[in-house]
Amino acid sequence: MNNAEDIEKLVEKSYLNKLQVPADAGMDGRILDDAVTIMEESRKTKLAKPNSWRIIMNSRVTKISAAAVAVVGLMVAVSILDKTATPAYAVEQTIDAIKEVKTVHMAGEFYHQGQFECWLRFDGDPDVPTHLWLSLPRIHLAVVCSPDGLFHYNKRTNYVFRISQDQRGRTWIIKFGSFFKDAGEAADKRGSVTISHEDKSIAVRIHGPKREQAFLVDTETKLPISFSTIRDDAPMEMIRRQQLTVRNIDWIRYNQESPDGIFDIPGDAKFVQNRFDCWVDPDCGLAADGMTRQEACQAIVKELRRALVDLDIETLCKLDLTFLEFAPEMWEQLRQMKEAGKRVDEFVATDDPYEQDGLWYVPCELRGNDGRTEVRTPMIKFYEMEGRTLCIIVGSKEGGVAD
Repeated sequence: MNNAEDIEKLVEKSYLNKLQVPADAGMDGRILDDAVTIMEESRKTKLAKPNSWRIIMNSRVTKISAAAVAVVGLMVAVSILDKTATPAYAVEQTIDAIKEVKTVHMAGEFYHQGQFECWLRFDGDPDVPTHLWLSLPRIHLAVVCSPDGLFHYNKRTNYVFRISQDQRGRTWIIKFGSFFKDAGEAADKRGSVTISHEDKSIAVRIHGPKREQAFLVDTETKLPISFSTIRDDAPMEMIRRQQLTVRNIDWIRYNQESPDGIFDIPGDAKFVQNRFDCWVDPDCGLAADGMTRQEACQAIVKELRRALVDLDIETLCKLDLTFLEFAPEMWEQLRQMKEAGKRVDEFVATDDPYEQDGLWYVPCELRGNDGRTEVRTPMIKFYEMEGRTLCIIVGSKEGGVAD
């Protein structure tokens, strides 16, 4: 009998053969000792890959102990999702369900970019979608990735910007085909995994040194239906990264019919040269009708100054696109600073507006009530939308959206 058969029979005899009495500490110890002996013998004869499934099982889910799960690995981890199924049947059922996933529709929250809605389309590989549509309402755009190209698209303005980053293979997308395997590897790298019953679902919890996350898995389909961050000791670390990192997924739905044309860019869409052009819509900016460009630049700086002093979030996001990148925690920090007496006292132009390469610049100085100052040079662009002229801050020379 080979090593794999030894382990399988050992676990099956002690844990998977419908025991009439629950496993106790003594039995766990005996099984663990036997398993360790077999594994040590195997290690001496050949090199083996490290087991990535060190899962601690909750007794409400199954009578399988932590020692047995560490030995049997993925087979047991999947089988516990259906206590009446044999391990082989449970694995086959999960694989069959994954193969049938053609579309995924989900909604949730990124750490930095806020709320999102997403459609994915698959064609045989459940780990990598062929099509992706990602809506970021707070930034007024959708990300569209397909074999036809990669784009940012603003449906309201019909502006489209070609991007270089393909989101279809990014780590924030759940790899449905290797969900349980990835959870086990995460346990190796970041801590431990526990699995337990929660209402009509199974909760797969990943415990790490700085955060605890949980997937809810449907007991019938064996597929994840939501994801949440239960504990997070350092959320600002995730926010500062700025790339797409999921905090929560409110719901996941499978095999729905995606809306017609959602992965397509309309033939009459207008391609723009800068990504911030896709962020703009007619509700942004300051109405500049009847003003000269210089007057409009001076007016938007004056209005921005008032919004900074009052910490008027709605006006800040309307006038200056860089504020759309602020996550909720960043705004909360600014509120706390204002309540503690640390606030912006002045934001004033220090020189006349000037134009360069289609953008307008206004040298400014930001002054805090603590006496500190900071030089800022807003970058301003003018747009003609719905019969109006809009003046909008699209970044600054020190950084922001336009860079």
